[in-house]
Amino acid sequence: MKRYLIAFFLIFSLSAFSQNFEGFKGYVITNNHDTIHGTFDAISNIFYKNIFNPARVRKVVKINNNAGIVTKYKPNEILSFLVYKPRGEKDYKFISTYRDNYKRFYHEIAVGEISYYKIYDQDMNASEIYDEIFIKNDNIQEVTMFSYRKDLGELIKDYPELYSKWIDGNKFYKTYETELVISLYNEYFKNK
Repeated sequence: MKRYLIAFFLIFSLSAFSQNFEGFKGYVITNNHDTIHGTFDAISNIFYKNIFNPARVRKVVKINNNAGIVTKYKPNEILSFLVYKPRGEKDYKFISTYRDNYKRFYHEIAVGEISYYKIYDQDMNASEIYDEIFIKNDNIQEVTMFSYRKDLGELIKDYPELYSKWIDGNKFYKTYETELVISLYNEYFKNK
C-alpha cells in the first residue's frame, strides 16, 4: 500500500511539473511609450504553471518578446504591463508610480475618482497577501486591517448614501466587497 501511495504521488508531481506551458500572454509599456508584446513567465503558481499568481509580481517582471528575447524590467523602467485573462477572468494590469519612487509594481483594481491598487508583499501560493492602496485627489491612503471600514469610509464620505451603507456592514457591504464599493463611488462621480 505504501508503494502505491509513493508511486501515485510521484506520478502526480511529475505531471504537474511537466505541463507544456508557454507563459502568460500580455505586453509591457516602456517609459518611452513603446509597447512590447510577448509572454510572461515566473509569475505562476509553483505547482501549477498555468495558474497566474499576482502575488509573485513584486519588483521585477520578465517578458519573452515575440523574437524570443527575454528582458527583465524593474518598476522604474516601465510605465505598466498587462497580463491577458490568465484564468478566463479580467486582465491583470500592473503599474509603477512616482508615489513610491518606482520601487514596486501596483496591481490596478479600479481607476477613477478613487483609484484602488494592491501591492503584493509575500507569496504564500495558497493565498495572496497584499496591502491595499487608495488614491484620491492625488493623496495616497493605505488602509489597515484594524481600521479598514473606518479608513475607507473617510474616503467615500462625500457620497452619503454609499458611506452609510458601508459603515453599516451588518446589513450592506462587507469588507470583501471593496471593489464593488469603489466602482459604485467612481460611477456616481463620473455621472456628476
